[in-house]
Amino acid sequence: MDDLKTYIYISKSKIDPLFDQLIDQETTTTKELGLDIKLLKASLKSEVSKRDTLVSRLNAVVTHIRRDCNIGSVDNPSEYFEGRLRLKFGAAPKETDIKGGNHEMVIWGNEVAGTILGLSGSTWHLIGVKPAEQTGYGGSFTLTMYDHLTRAARDSDDSRHPPPSFLSERTFTDLMGRGLSRMLQDFYAEQNVEFLARKFDRFAFGDKWILLGSPLYVALAE
Repeated sequence: MDDLKTYIYISKSKIDPLFDQLIDQETTTTKELGLDIKLLKASLKSEVSKRDTLVSRLNAVVTHIRRDCNIGSVDNPSEYFEGRLRLKFGAAPKETDIKGGNHEMVIWGNEVAGTILGLSGSTWHLIGVKPAEQTGYGGSFTLTMYDHLTRAARDSDDSRHPPPSFLSERTFTDLMGRGLSRMLQDFYAEQNVEFLARKFDRFAFGDKWILLGSPLYVALAE
């Protein structure tokens, strides 16, 4: 029996759509093979009624990803990457974005062998946490992370009120690198975790790499 995991974060917004696609693929395959669709539906309904939980869906999705997708590591990421590391963590301040929504983002990250890692997710998906009602894009959304890192880069400037040219004078990679570095400097809590994440982006930042992603899950590790 596999060891039980102590999950601290599961991204329902990523798991549910991926799981639904798996069900659709099974149905399509059954039709192509000429099998009895009624028997398949009955079987699926029986299985779902027994163990249709967020964790069971996560396990099905992770099994599919490990079998059919490319999984890399922090120093050599692919479309997905995983790790078992000691990471800093904290929540980015709740902000109102340009679309009028508001959100709070949780981040895990650290510098690992020349790579500055940043994993972002929505506080909506933290296990055991029931955040206040939020609107707009969640923390797992790419633009939300970019927005928060841009704010952090702006705040890291020597001036508390940088001039309007602040953004235009800096490249996107510089903004993301400065922003992530500033955020991680402010985080003091650390924990050993294991995770599987979808890669957002990876780019050079000086003599280091910046790796941005969003986890499907984060669990405590020894």
